[in-house]
Amino acid sequence: MGSNVLVVMAHPDDEVLGCGGVIAKHSRDGDYVVVAILGQGKASRQNEEDLDSNNAEILALHKEAKRANEILGVRELLFHNFPDNLLDSIPLLEIVQYVEELKCKYRPDIVYTHHHADINIDHQQIFKAVITACRPIQGDQVPYIYSCEVPSATEWQAPLSGLSFQPNTFIDISDTLDIKKKALAAYCSELREYPHPRSIEAVDIISKRWGTTVGYRAVEPFVLIRNISKTVGDGLRFVLRPANKEDEVDILNWRNNQLARGMSDNHDVIGADIHALWYKNKLADPKCSIYLAVGDMDKKLGVIRFDIFDTNCSRVSINVAANCRGKGLGKELLKLGIGEYLRTNENVKNLEAMIKYENTISEYIFTQSGFSNRRDADIQGFFNLVYTRKDVLI
Repeated sequence: MGSNVLVVMAHPDDEVLGCGGVIAKHSRDGDYVVVAILGQGKASRQNEEDLDSNNAEILALHKEAKRANEILGVRELLFHNFPDNLLDSIPLLEIVQYVEELKCKYRPDIVYTHHHADINIDHQQIFKAVITACRPIQGDQVPYIYSCEVPSATEWQAPLSGLSFQPNTFIDISDTLDIKKKALAAYCSELREYPHPRSIEAVDIISKRWGTTVGYRAVEPFVLIRNISKTVGDGLRFVLRPANKEDEVDILNWRNNQLARGMSDNHDVIGADIHALWYKNKLADPKCSIYLAVGDMDKKLGVIRFDIFDTNCSRVSINVAANCRGKGLGKELLKLGIGEYLRTNENVKNLEAMIKYENTISEYIFTQSGFSNRRDADIQGFFNLVYTRKDVLI
């Protein structure tokens, strides 16, 4: 399981224009992305004779939105019925309460929304609602909040102090720019001819122009509104890769760490020869998948292993290098590892972790990552926690 990502936008196509490339990256990385579009997307009409026509346009636009978000890999796409270009006529509290419902239901780690000074009044109201709904109450904080640029709404604001878009975060979308453009093309009714900012050609140019400012082929720019972290520096930056023969000694050292042995069903130190045979068999076993967390300068930080033991179920275990413990690495390793594993093992529906009763740290890490249904394990002194794969709901 990856991170929970919530994208809160005013209108259909705002999500693609503002952060479509990043949404595609989140989806590819196994994150659970929910897109909430709060406005109807078509100007509200007061004449009764226009009501049927307006409803038909909204339904057609929602169909386009569903197709666009399918292309981005979004798990859930939600529509609300706030009137288009009239959000300032609705009590802000009403919008805040709806966003709070989303926050409570999806428990996002990351939220993307509009820039506070877009010329579109709906964008401004959505920003205010998100910031209010995500106020950092103890025990209920959203760690990361970003505001994005929506072409034809952000850059057209007057260049006055406090109003202009001044990004401080740039995310490389060189590998997802084509997906973003494909998703935008699904919004047939919203596209404009170049040089309008909401044309595919303009979006391509804008992404590449921002890329030149930070030395990448294409990026999406953001204003980082909030970053709550329990760590300092870049110690937790890592990527996952499949384990190989060269990792044998590192994994042996982690397995033989005093704390690891103490929380195992066998406290004896593992001999090098026994480990070498075990590791060789694991690498060759098609039912076993092992990934290493590798940080800067190819530093090896930890390992996560999955073993299929039933038709649709795998057992998962993690081990973190001793000098990396206490920095939140275990939870991140578990999230990324599960996301990677489930992407490549579609038949696996459940994951199971076997934990020693006194291992409260592991219990916390796994429960925070979506594991539940605690029950006694077959081995005395241990219990099992289970994670069930989330279905794609679009």
